[in-house]
Amino acid sequence: MKISEPVKKALMEGLRILAIAVVAGVILVGGAYVAEADLSPEWVSVWGVVVLLLKAIDKYLHELGKEKESDSLVRGLTRF
Repeated sequence: MKISEPVKKALMEGLRILAIAVVAGVILVGGAYVAEADLSPEWVSVWGVVVLLLKAIDKYLHELGKEKESDSLVRGLTRF
């Protein structure tokens, strides 16, 4: 079974966001553990902002890589 290119790109984008969300969650949970703080509902907002920032950095690196024709930068933060 061959997957069409639009479906493949959509799945890859979903995986990128999931990978970034997991990294952001690990950072926040690790920070809360080190600070001996409880994870309150406010942490969800912080987690969302961190995911948004990481996604923006990922997209910036992707676009910069396309502009500079750099295969390593085109892959962004997630490398896929």
